[in-house]
Amino acid sequence: MTAYPSAAPANDWLRPAVVLGALALLLAAFHGVRQEIKDVRQEIQGVRQEIQGVRLEFKADLQAVETRLRADNRALEDKLDRVLETLR
Repeated sequence: MTAYPSAAPANDWLRPAVVLGALALLLAAFHGVRQEIKDVRQEIQGVRQEIQGVRLEFKADLQAVETRLRADNRALEDKLDRVLETLR
């Protein structure tokens, strides 16, 4: 009779190898997700900076329009005062 090796020695190294492989896959997946989160955060920061720039430009435009409207308003007040003076 020939003695066949049992499956136990194969299981002795196979099971830990499978566990280590699964852990390595989980670690790689976690690292990928972590990198994706980091990339998204950087992208959000870039968008925030763009929004801040647009906000500053818009504020400057509004201030320029306000200044121009105030000057136009003063000019119209002066003209209206002259018209009213001529009617008296």
